[in-house]
Amino acid sequence: MLQLVFSIIALIAAAVFGVFLPGTSFEAQAIAIVTGLAGAFGVVNWRTKFNAAKEWFQSKTVFGALIVAIPVLILTIAPMVGILIP
Repeated sequence: MLQLVFSIIALIAAAVFGVFLPGTSFEAQAIAIVTGLAGAFGVVNWRTKFNAAKEWFQSKTVFGALIVAIPVLILTIAPMVGILIP
């Protein structure tokens, strides 16, 4: 439940600082406060998640981006080389 509350707070803060108050430099202070509170309530423990990052080649997002980018690049570069793709 606390993760949901802090997620909603983070989304609201992102909207406020991204849309309504861009470039005010209060973002860093707000992030520090929210993450400090989340850590104090035990919602976030960076020590347990520090090594949880996976390698880039294990990411489905990277492969999805490549699946989209490679055909787009081929369709863009092929006419420049003289290859017509219908």
